[in-house]
Amino acid sequence: MRLPRILFASIFLTTLLAGNALADTLSGTVTNRTTGKPSAGDDVLAMDVTQGGMSEAARTKTDANGKYKFDVSSPGPHLMRVLHQGVTYNKMAPPGTPGADVDVFDVTQKVAELSIAADVMRVQATASELQIVEIIVVRNPSQPARTQMNEQGFEFYLPEGAKVLAVSAQTAGGVPVKAGANPLGSGLYSIAFPLRPGETHFELEYSAPYNGSAKITPRTKLPQEHFVVMLAPEMKFVADHPARFTPPPPNSGFQANVQLAQNVTAGANDLGFKISGTGTLPEEQQQTVQGGAQAQSGGVGMGNPAGGQGPGGGLGAPIDAPDPLAPYRWYILGGFVLVLGLGAAYILTRSRTSAIVMSGPAASVLASANLGAPATPASSSSSLLQVLKDELFQLEMEKQQGKLSDAEYAKAKAALDETLSRAMKRQG
Repeated sequence: MRLPRILFASIFLTTLLAGNALADTLSGTVTNRTTGKPSAGDDVLAMDVTQGGMSEAARTKTDANGKYKFDVSSPGPHLMRVLHQGVTYNKMAPPGTPGADVDVFDVTQKVAELSIAADVMRVQATASELQIVEIIVVRNPSQPARTQMNEQGFEFYLPEGAKVLAVSAQTAGGVPVKAGANPLGSGLYSIAFPLRPGETHFELEYSAPYNGSAKITPRTKLPQEHFVVMLAPEMKFVADHPARFTPPPPNSGFQANVQLAQNVTAGANDLGFKISGTGTLPEEQQQTVQGGAQAQSGGVGMGNPAGGQGPGGGLGAPIDAPDPLAPYRWYILGGFVLVLGLGAAYILTRSRTSAIVMSGPAASVLASANLGAPATPASSSSSLLQVLKDELFQLEMEKQQGKLSDAEYAKAKAALDETLSRAMKRQG
């Protein structure tokens, strides 16, 4: 009778230890970057990220020192979500990590310093319909840093007769989420989405009736650093004020009719243009940035009837130097934001101390956005290395969620592995 008891005790102990091994402890600190102090009393949720979506794994509140701690039953990945003054702030905790520190900001009704870093309209047309995907990057440089949240949210104009098909919003380092566009009349719309410090990306997909030509008069309530119109190469563009727009230089790599306006003031009335003809944007330039509205809404993007997703485009030579126009070049191309472009944007955001200065003709600036920039000091390499690691984690998440085919995953993974290896060698 002694052996069965020992065997039973052994099985019970093994089961108990196995259960404990499956439980992970996640912890971190929530800091209010508006005040520079720990944020006490905030709700913290651990969201279990699985192929089927996200589900709440645990919930707690931060203590007087802004710290949180809880146990979760799965090894991850987890999205740490903090609710502060009605706004959520997210940070990924990859598998095997102890948690994540999260920054939050106080809320204000109005941030006077808001501006648009880039507004890119990608246009193609059939004989009866204009198809437009517009990417708007809103910058919040408030000091002290605050989040703007009010009933209006972000306001923008669409061309006359536009029919909104899909809208997504994305914070820096976050994932696109489906949003709604509320019509306010006279072509003005609003998106009820908080504008957190840093950059917020909005992607709008809409259509409009077309009879072979159309007059478009863009309007803006905020100053814009870059306004870009990207047409199918077969289509023609005629500006009301020709000196306002500049095309990129020859052999700049754009497979479309691209026109650029800079330093647009709020309420500007000199951006009108006429387009004519029909055509389709090159396929590699039609996929939405970082999945865009399709990733969350299931909408069908231009030139992608199946609504499929994929990294596309491949990887070029690694970039270590921050390129002032790197983030906007990817928007102009309209392709998937590859890790190298993302790394340049990340380094730029973390290291630059002043706004982008555009000197000389816009054509020369666009020509400088190349893939052969010289290397920077080790600090930039370290930042890029971290971005590469984060991108690998994001790739694994997208594979688990079924957003990538096996072939797409294998191609992107091989390219990222090679780039990460080279970055580690440079750092070492």
